[in-house]
Formats: sequence, C-alpha cells, structure tokens
Amino acid sequence: MENSNIYNLLGFVARSKTRQDALKSLLAGDKTSKQIAEETGIIQSRVSVVLKQLRDNNLISGEGKRNIVYSINEDGKKIITGLETRKMGDLHG
Repeated sequence: MENSNIYNLLGFVARSKTRQDALKSLLAGDKTSKQIAEETGIIQSRVSVVLKQLRDNNLISGEGKRNIVYSINEDGKKIITGLETRKMGDLHG
C-alpha cells in the first residue's frame, strides 16, 4: 500500500467511530455482522453499511453468501493500529 493511500484510508477510518469500532472488533477474530453489532452496540443495519465500506476499501474480507463471516486483512490491521498509535501520540504529545 502506497503512502498516499495509507493517509487516505487513515482519514477514512478516523472520520467514523463506527468504522473504527468494527475494525477493532475484527482484530479479536472473524465475526458476522450480527456478532459485531452485538459486541459494539451499533445497530446491525449500520454495521452492514460500514462493513461494505470497509470491504470496498480492501480493509476487510468476507466469506459466504448468507451470514457472511468477516475478517480484517493486513491493510486493515495497519490502518487501525496506525490510528491507535496516532491517538496515543496525541495524548502524550
């Protein structure tokens, strides 16, 4: 992933707490949209929209036709950990 794309994706994820929460949820393991909704407290229809956005930006993947199981990919991990690192830097800087 090239640097300009990393910054675009960091901004894309940073602008939405729901996107951040979905990615953080997937860091712990693969889940369905229902499981993510239950874990995060976000309504399932919103979670489904966010998962599509994350999938369209190649940060997650999904397997299956019904009850899709989502997993975070390496780029998604880089983005969410980079965002968390940046937030921690803001707290200390």
